[in-house]
Amino acid sequence: APRPPSMSFFLFAAVAGAAPWTTVTPLWPAPPYFLACPSLETMERCNALASPTCAEPEEETSEVLNSFLSRTGKGSPPPLYVDIGCNVGLFAMQAAGLGARVLCYEPAGYLVDAIRRSTILNNFSELVEVHNAAVLPTKDIQAPKSLRFRGAYQPCGVGGANLRAIGEWDVPTVQLRQILLDQNVTLLKVDIDSIEGELLQTTIEMVERGETRVETMLFEIGDNKHSSIEATCVRNNNSRECRPARSLRGASVRDVWKLIHDLRYDAYRLNIHTLHEIFDWTGANVRPLDFPDRLATGMLPLYGVRMMRKLEQLLPTTEITEYPNLFRWGQSYLFTRVRLAQPKRHHPSDLAWLNKLQREVAGERAAGPGAKHASRPIRSVTQTLLNAGNPAVP
Repeated sequence: APRPPSMSFFLFAAVAGAAPWTTVTPLWPAPPYFLACPSLETMERCNALASPTCAEPEEETSEVLNSFLSRTGKGSPPPLYVDIGCNVGLFAMQAAGLGARVLCYEPAGYLVDAIRRSTILNNFSELVEVHNAAVLPTKDIQAPKSLRFRGAYQPCGVGGANLRAIGEWDVPTVQLRQILLDQNVTLLKVDIDSIEGELLQTTIEMVERGETRVETMLFEIGDNKHSSIEATCVRNNNSRECRPARSLRGASVRDVWKLIHDLRYDAYRLNIHTLHEIFDWTGANVRPLDFPDRLATGMLPLYGVRMMRKLEQLLPTTEITEYPNLFRWGQSYLFTRVRLAQPKRHHPSDLAWLNKLQREVAGERAAGPGAKHASRPIRSVTQTLLNAGNPAVP
C-alpha cells in the first residue's frame, strides 16, 4: 500500500478542498502511490486512471523504470530519473516510489499543480523536483524565452476540463543542456510527441563531449509524420501503404548508429502495446500483415529480460540501410550502457556428458545391430536427446 499520508497532506487537503485523487498500482515491484488529478477533473474520471480499462501508464515504460531505477544496495546514492514531459506525473510518482530522485519538466501548469499535490500526498517532496517549463534542444542564446501552447495529452481523458477552461497559455522554456550538464543520470525519459529526436541529438552531443553522463535513455522517436498512413495500413491490411520512417522526430538513423557504434550503447525497441501481435489458441498470429518490419532482419526478439517482458535488440551487425524500416509511429527506443543480456554457454560438465553419449552411440553403430551392449539406457537417452522430432527415427 502507499505510505501513510503526512500531516502536511491533511493540511493540504483542507486547503485543496475537493481536488480529486486516486490510488495507482504500477507493475511490480514498484509500490502503489497516490495520484492527484487536475483541479477541474471529476473523481470518476480521475479513478479511471487506476482502472484496467485505461492504457495509462504505458506498461513498457513502467517496466523500464522498474528495471533501471530499482536499487537494492545499502548506502548507494539514489538513482536520478529525468522526465521530459511528465504529464500528470504517473511515472514521476512511480520513480519516486522506487527511491529515485526525480527531475520533472511539464509545460502545462494545471498538470504541474497536480504533480505537486501528488508529491505531498506521497511524502515525496524531498525526492521530486517539478518545473513548469518547455524543454528545448537548442544551445542558441537567441532561443525563445517562452512558447505558446494550445493542447496537452489527456491520459484517459484526464485534464480535458482544465484544458478547455484555459484554451491556450504561455510557458517559459529551458534548454536541455542546462538540465543535463554535469549530471549523472540513471534514466532519461523523453516523451513529448514532437521534438524527441532533436532532444536526442543534444543528448548525444553532450555525452560525446563528456558534458554529462546518461546511463540509460528512453525516447519515443517513432516517426510522427505518417501516423494516418500507418493507421490505414493496419485497418486495410495493405502492406503497400506502410512506408519507412523519413524522420525520427528531428533525429536521423545516423544518430542511432552513432549511439551503438561510437558511444557503445545497446539499442532496444519496445513493443508491448504498439503494433502487437494477436495470437489464436494454436499460437498463430492472426495479424500476419502487421508491418513489414516484423519480417525485417537485424532485430533480435527478447523475452523476460530483467523486468521487461518483451523487447527487440537492434543488432550492431544490422546495416544502416535497414534502419528506416525499424522505426514506426509511437514506438519507443531504449538506449543503455547496462548489459541486459548475453549469450548463454553450456556448462562444461554437460558438454562432456553429451560427448560421452555421442561416443556411445557411435560405438554401437559401428558394432552393428546384432551386437550386445550394456548401454541400452544411455542409448535411449541419447536417442531422445539427439533425434527429438526426427521423423526418420522410430
